[in-house]
Amino acid sequence: MSPLKIISCELSGDFAAFSDPSVTTNQTVYYIPSKSAIIGLLGALIGVGRDYVNYEWYSDKFCELLSATRIGLSLESDPSKFTYFSNNVSHKTAKKKPFKREVLLKPKYKLYVKTSEAYREEIRQVLDTRNFAYSPYLGHAYCHARIENCKEVDA
Repeated sequence: MSPLKIISCELSGDFAAFSDPSVTTNQTVYYIPSKSAIIGLLGALIGVGRDYVNYEWYSDKFCELLSATRIGLSLESDPSKFTYFSNNVSHKTAKKKPFKREVLLKPKYKLYVKTSEAYREEIRQVLDTRNFAYSPYLGHAYCHARIENCKEVDA
């Protein structure tokens, strides 16, 4: 029996914003990203789109990657939260309303990815060549991600 192969890498950034999608009044963030956030990041690397077609939020390929992939994640830093307020303008009235937002400062994670052989090869290839279909980020487009020390290991 051949050993189980997984991808291991370090994931970090200056900022991260993994927000709770059910909270719409304030944007609070989690210290740990959800599985769908990590799958979204991996999908972005290999070019899996989130096509919003026919009232479907996720493309078939995204759902396939989500189903085929298991992740392990550990928090390798002690990030702090930075809170700030912005003014949101109402579309109904000319009033401005303060909106609380948070970001994580200096998060670092150790990521382990187990997926199908085809996806593992595709992910490993883009990590080796650094030729990403879309730029990696940690929750929001202004939270650029660094992906380092990537390797394939036997589990």
